[in-house]
Amino acid sequence: MKLLLIRLLNIPIVVAGRFLDVFLLVWHPRLLRAYLRIWWSEMVSSPYGWPRSFEMALILKNSGQTLHELMYGEITSWTASWLCFRAGVRSRSRVLDIGAGRGRLLIGVRCWGASARGIELQPNHVKRVETAMALAGIVLENADAKKVEWGNPTHLFLNWCAFSRETQAALTLRFQALSLGTRFIAIARPLEGINFKLVCTVWGLFSWGVERVWIQELCA
Repeated sequence: MKLLLIRLLNIPIVVAGRFLDVFLLVWHPRLLRAYLRIWWSEMVSSPYGWPRSFEMALILKNSGQTLHELMYGEITSWTASWLCFRAGVRSRSRVLDIGAGRGRLLIGVRCWGASARGIELQPNHVKRVETAMALAGIVLENADAKKVEWGNPTHLFLNWCAFSRETQAALTLRFQALSLGTRFIAIARPLEGINFKLVCTVWGLFSWGVERVWIQELCA
């Protein structure tokens, strides 16, 4: 009953977010098509349920994560585009989204012409939209972000609200090995450590409501 009430209260937020997304993407037809494919995939198979297959249990065991860490929540493409602007993303930037879900954030990244890549642990999310994402110039892959190669991104999105402290710590160790000047867009919780300089904080619209976002930069 509580979950149903939360979802009902979130309906105006979801509607507002999708209106802003379509308003943004109507000027980018290829990205709009990918966005509508994500929307359709949510109608066919909701991403908000808990995955309880044997395959997913095995993936979680191998990754050392818990079911709670797969809690689904999306950023609007409009908010993603706004955060990209504040973080200095431009056409030559290389953006990596850790915990990318079905890729709505990456569509906002592509509005700037930047390279967009997402890593998602749950295979069902990727399978349903990867073809549409590829047509929009987006790479969405099913992998464990703690183990897969990241390349050399200039910006990282971290929608890590549900990640455990252990997962966050493991990722933060990898962040410290990236190039100086790499920027992080951390949702709900900033990166901790003296090497992560605060650039600014902003607010954004997400599927669960308005959330604070930290933009930080890796320094010596």
